Amino acid sequence: LLKGKRGRVEVTLKVVENKAVCSITRFQAWNEKRKIKTTDKDLLWKNSENKTALTPEECSKEIHIVISNAGIDKKFSVTTIRKVAISAMQNKDKTKIQIDRWSRHSESADTVRENYDENNNDSIRKALSECVWTREEGGMSKLRE
Repeated sequence: LLKGKRGRVEVTLKVVENKAVCSITRFQAWNEKRKIKTTDKDLLWKNSENKTALTPEECSKEIHIVISNAGIDKKFSVTTIRKVAISAMQNKDKTKIQIDRWSRHSESADTVRENYDENNNDSIRKALSECVWTREEGGMSKLRE
């Protein structure tokens, strides 16, 4: 297994009788689902229509299509959208720890996510879903709480 910047880690799992809490049973089920989605471990994005691997440039174009379909003006970069979302969460009194975990903004957040909370960002997702993009006079888009 690759564990962030720390390199490879070997994990030994042991079978337990109770299948509901058996790590091996859960891993096997997860791995079977994963095999259906992609057989190439290094690919993060695939074209869903013809199942071909996308290049980094094609991934960028696909992300911009998603942003456009969401009604966000194309002059806003992914970084800008991320910054606005972080600011909105600060305005909603979310803690720095919650924001870092959601945004993957720090290495310590990676450590916590990998070892403890398994990316449990429900409160941030809920708060972001309550924010609305509005188009102001003059055609400017703005994230409104």
